[in-house]
Amino acid sequence: EHDHSGPIPHVHFLGLRLALRPLLVGLVHGLAGTGALTALVLSQFTEATSGLVYIVLFGLGSTVGMVVADGLAIVVGRQLGARLPERAIRIGAAISFFVFAVILLIDAL
Repeated sequence: EHDHSGPIPHVHFLGLRLALRPLLVGLVHGLAGTGALTALVLSQFTEATSGLVYIVLFGLGSTVGMVVADGLAIVVGRQLGARLPERAIRIGAAISFFVFAVILLIDAL
């Protein structure tokens, strides 16, 4: 047991200490991002059970997909970080984001 009046409010979940503010921001962001899509799809179901099954499967699929994508990014990031200087990674990331932004801008026009 420990004191919860420390500088960073947190909660415990499955043995992990989670900072409360980022957790809440992530939850709100996730709900906002999927809320409209979920409402649109749910309006097509005639049975409440089907809608509930959809919400559960959609939530699980989204969560698993994000965990896999984040895990892959972490593994790649650690490998790059062990082999390249931080400055090279920053420059490479900046160039990559700029190139993708230009591609998206051209595609939007």
